[in-house]
Amino acid sequence: MVENSLVSVISNVTFDHMDYLGETIAEIAYIKAGIIKEGGHVVTAAWYPEALKVIRERCREKEATLLEVGKEIQWELKEATPFLTSFDITTPWGVYRDLCVPLAGQYQAVNAATALGVIEFLRHNHGVCITDGQLCAGFARSCWPARLELLHQKPMVMLDVSHNYDGARTLSAALKEIYDYRNLILVLGMLGDKEREKVVAELAPLASMVIITKPLSPRAGDWEKLADEARKYVESVRVIEEISQAVAEAIKEADDQDMICITGSFYMVAEARGYLLEKFSPVQKNA
Repeated sequence: MVENSLVSVISNVTFDHMDYLGETIAEIAYIKAGIIKEGGHVVTAAWYPEALKVIRERCREKEATLLEVGKEIQWELKEATPFLTSFDITTPWGVYRDLCVPLAGQYQAVNAATALGVIEFLRHNHGVCITDGQLCAGFARSCWPARLELLHQKPMVMLDVSHNYDGARTLSAALKEIYDYRNLILVLGMLGDKEREKVVAELAPLASMVIITKPLSPRAGDWEKLADEARKYVESVRVIEEISQAVAEAIKEADDQDMICITGSFYMVAEARGYLLEKFSPVQKNA
């Protein structure tokens, strides 16, 4: 833990790492709120009421100043495409219009609002000089591999490390709202200690085919059982242990108008990304 941080940041609090963070949102938030310092500055994008209650109480105890995304910091989406997200952000210190990140997903506006809250504290409370031009340039150079990352077109091949239920919900929203495709082929591999049934229930109904593969981790557990869950929602389900073979099978089955979505564990998606970058030349991405 950093003992003398200028700003403490708690992004969204979700059901993850529950084996050592806790079984409830409140318990997880309590552990994460341990980073809040006496008299410090705090920014959070948490939205679960139980999490916000814990964070607010800790800030009161520590006499820390809190900025909440969705309260003191507001954002408004302007445009969302497979290649960029643009938005306006309002903070207690001003309005920032037409900000843009070269990343897909409406949640990127929330991430940017959180980062801007940190910058505002640094500027106005810690004397750090960050110009508006530097702020905009930093957002414009943002890079986040394997987060709604489109590596190929015709067919579209997209990677997203949606390793828990909240991640699956944001991925599901993006598949419905930003991408245009005919059929979806889902390549999925998850660790045994994640909310696998809920993730499959969120994503499999969107797919015409699901390919289950094994993450490169001892925590993969009974990874094949994901196929039983997937068959509740889609008829065509295949089980291929080798990640590269699973990705190759998806590409073989896809037409130019289809989308292949490779998602799940960091261990699986990272291996798939390496295979794709070695075997295929990504199409130039134009917004």
